[in-house]
Amino acid sequence: MLSPSTADYDRGGKFALYRQLGSLQEYLLVAQDRPYIEHYVRQDTHSWLLNEYQGLETILTLPSLQCQLALNEVYAKVVW
Repeated sequence: MLSPSTADYDRGGKFALYRQLGSLQEYLLVAQDRPYIEHYVRQDTHSWLLNEYQGLETILTLPSLQCQLALNEVYAKVVW
């Protein structure tokens, strides 16, 4: 889960390292304080597309896994 203390590193330095992995096709950052996910999808070797999903009724698609992920399931046991 994405915490305020590590958010900058998760979006910056850590993601820069992960982008060097040719096999990595998607990268998710999951907020811990609200139903919100940043979804990065590799477009080619040098670019990534960011989609933002928020709200418990939202469903995101993971193309590399050919599946869908419902935010209400991700946050099912979270107490706000």
